Amino acid sequence: MSVRPHPRKGDGWWVIDYYPAGRGAKRIREPFRGTMGEALAYEQLLRRAPNALTNVVAPLVCDLIPAWLEYYKNEVAASTYKDAVNSLKHWLPVFGGYRVANISRSAINSYKASRLQEAANPRSVAVGREIVYVKKRTVTKELSYLSSCIKWAAQSGHCEELPFQIKGFSARQTTPSEQVVVLSPRQITRLYEAAEDEYKLLFLLMADMGLRREEALSAVAEDIDEYHETLTVIGKGNKKRVLPWTTDRFAMELGRVLDERPGGHLTINPKTGVRFNQIVKALNRAARNGGLNRRVNPHVLRHSCLTNLARQGMSPHALQQFAGHSSIETTNKIYVHIGQDFVGEEVRRIRKGGR
Repeated sequence: MSVRPHPRKGDGWWVIDYYPAGRGAKRIREPFRGTMGEALAYEQLLRRAPNALTNVVAPLVCDLIPAWLEYYKNEVAASTYKDAVNSLKHWLPVFGGYRVANISRSAINSYKASRLQEAANPRSVAVGREIVYVKKRTVTKELSYLSSCIKWAAQSGHCEELPFQIKGFSARQTTPSEQVVVLSPRQITRLYEAAEDEYKLLFLLMADMGLRREEALSAVAEDIDEYHETLTVIGKGNKKRVLPWTTDRFAMELGRVLDERPGGHLTINPKTGVRFNQIVKALNRAARNGGLNRRVNPHVLRHSCLTNLARQGMSPHALQQFAGHSSIETTNKIYVHIGQDFVGEEVRRIRKGGR
């Protein structure tokens, strides 16, 4: 079988060739719409008859994919699952033909080296823009999905465990060297005012309530307690937290939305009637229209919210609960960041007449 771009339907369409009865029998050519990773995953489903995966020693990696994806979809957030599927287009063509027992450290190291030589923006390069190479953090994430697949297969009895751990690059190599440059309250207000109406509440869920991208997109009206003015959030690891509303503008925008739509997702795409999936372009349109000379993403909004709450005096333990951090160390990084402005704090104290 093969997966290739559809010759007529354009971007996002693929053709999958396969032989249900084996080579020499009738060939089926099936169109598929989605990402390349999703097309590759679907190819594996076509390759394998229902319940065909048995507890065999050292199966091919490609034969494990359908059952692993079925398991993985129930274990992780929707955004993580989608990311795992999209990562297949990179590591499945390399490791799909391996028997699990034949995966070696050398093969992993070769994959890491070759991926770092590839362009992360091939479409932009094709139209003459400067090449941006794949980052170590991306390669590490891809290998984590391969590792998850192999570990699941071993635990399910489909193969033996590998004698080594599949590792990407170290945290020191993949952690961004620069701090996230947060937005000031004035900048957040400019962004909010410049955002299109259908995105305003989604913007405030991240910028005023500190939600992660997926938490904001998944929020529903049934999570709202208007009497106590709280929002219930199910975050990472299915951990629940109850957040009080932090600003009057959030309360006003939420009330406007609930008047129009008292049930279901709090934010929906008016063109499709379902929740949003892509929001970065909308955020950057708001940044341009608001006069900000920088790019904005959901993490910047959430980090700005948490940083501003810390600057206003919220204690580390309260902020940890508000943010849904599993470790206080993650929360403390915010305080280390704002605590570095010692000179600035002293100047501000003097200006206010402090001694």
